Amino acid sequence: MSMPLSLQDNLYTTLIRETVRYIDSGDLLREWRKHPSTAGFHSAYFVFATALAHTICTSQQLIESHYPGLNWPLSMADLASITKPVWDVVPQCMDVVFLCVDVVNQLRNPREEAPRAPPPSKSAPSAARERRRTGAPS
Repeated sequence: MSMPLSLQDNLYTTLIRETVRYIDSGDLLREWRKHPSTAGFHSAYFVFATALAHTICTSQQLIESHYPGLNWPLSMADLASITKPVWDVVPQCMDVVFLCVDVVNQLRNPREEAPRAPPPSKSAPSAARERRRTGAPS
């Protein structure tokens, strides 16, 4: 499945851009929060791999324009031929790596949906005891 470099570059650049757009949109993270069992491994690699798989599944027409004659669903060999050039480029794109690491950190340390309750205030008797203990004026 050898293609002219310019076509491959266009395809792979588009796949990377759309994958990053999907990650950056927060849709992947929201999906994982709705269905925690689908979150899988907490690694930047897994974040990008999952988002890339989504992008490939939603970019069938684009991929077919570069690889005519593919049978869907893709075989592992076809999928590997499409994704290998992407994996050759992505580790060098530190902004993409940092985006994926940020998603991993959000999965590991989810932000709370509701604000935390303030700490309980001291009751009047305990505040009076504290003033007596420290010698503070009433």
